[in-house]
Amino acid sequence: MAKKHDLTLILRTSDEDLHRRVLKVLTDTGIISSGLKSHHVLLCTTSIGKGAMVRQLVPHLYIDDDVDVIKNLLPHLPEIVQILKWTKVDVSHEGRAPAVLME
Repeated sequence: MAKKHDLTLILRTSDEDLHRRVLKVLTDTGIISSGLKSHHVLLCTTSIGKGAMVRQLVPHLYIDDDVDVIKNLLPHLPEIVQILKWTKVDVSHEGRAPAVLME
């Protein structure tokens, strides 16, 4: 997927060590060498920050499990996929709702 598409991974954490560990795993598993640019692995500490980053990136497709971020982005992005762990949460906005993937 990273070879064909411009992907960005946004981690919501304040743990800089986690960022380094994720980059190591992505490198060790060959994902970085397959096309994901290491400078496209971003770090933020809040849902608001994550939403702001996504709005600046203006993606064609956004995938997330964070309901707050999805609610805020739904009016601004053409396509959003919500990943759910157990239960569906209604995040519709003015008749629009994200596509839903169940784990």
